[in-house]
Amino acid sequence: MRMSDNNGLTIIFVFSCYIFFDYKFFGFSVEIFTIVIALQVAFILLAFSDFGAYLLRLVLGSHELNLEEQEKLLPLFEEVYEEVRKEYPKVNKEIKLYIDSDMNINAYAVGSNTITITRGAYLSLRDAEIKGIFAHEFAHIIHGDTFLLLVLLIGNSIGGFLVFLWYILKGIVHLICGEDGKGWASLVSSGSALLLNGVFVIVELLLLINQRQNEYQADEYAYTIGYGRNLTLALYTLERLDTGGNMSIMERIKSSHPHIKERINRLEKMIK
Repeated sequence: MRMSDNNGLTIIFVFSCYIFFDYKFFGFSVEIFTIVIALQVAFILLAFSDFGAYLLRLVLGSHELNLEEQEKLLPLFEEVYEEVRKEYPKVNKEIKLYIDSDMNINAYAVGSNTITITRGAYLSLRDAEIKGIFAHEFAHIIHGDTFLLLVLLIGNSIGGFLVFLWYILKGIVHLICGEDGKGWASLVSSGSALLLNGVFVIVELLLLINQRQNEYQADEYAYTIGYGRNLTLALYTLERLDTGGNMSIMERIKSSHPHIKERINRLEKMIK
């Protein structure tokens, strides 16, 4: 994995925010702050392990290809994988392909070794278009986009939960001990902590706008290794069928892409 500059800067910014809020607002000790960060890092590393990838596939609905799907998809996948290896020999050698029963046309990469294509894409796209989609998803792993997403989602979830739990437990202790009403004040402060973490969630969601840039870079990577035209054709098909509809939160995580027309325009300028 070769982390792109915008992903690296985003990760630095996110952890800088954690340091500022934990020390300046919450007044955490060095020990507690270290524990919070250590737990975040541990869960992120877990998500990038084989077991973590397995859990992510369960959550997202990725499963093994059947024989018919293998016959069609694996030769396309291996062809693109070979071009990726030529361009970046250090790429993870254990990246595998899975399928999602979702009938929307989509594909997504998670962790360090998983690329998933939806059944909708498998049934609706031509072979050449599928290769363009694969090239785009390989780029997300190589550029560290999947790592960034895990940092944002796991880091914020664990950090926010522990901060809130800290204030709740402190309030309960004060209530039991009866220290001149400090318990109620502490419980109120836990509400403030929850509100602040709500604001922090919004900030990190805004940081996910960074994914738009990641999508453009992944498109450019597909062009670089020779699949720009393939990806453009796939986007035209996606635009024509427009199967997005009303997406759930999980589906939005899978597909936080810029407008299709803008991506097509950018790719066609590169091709010309």
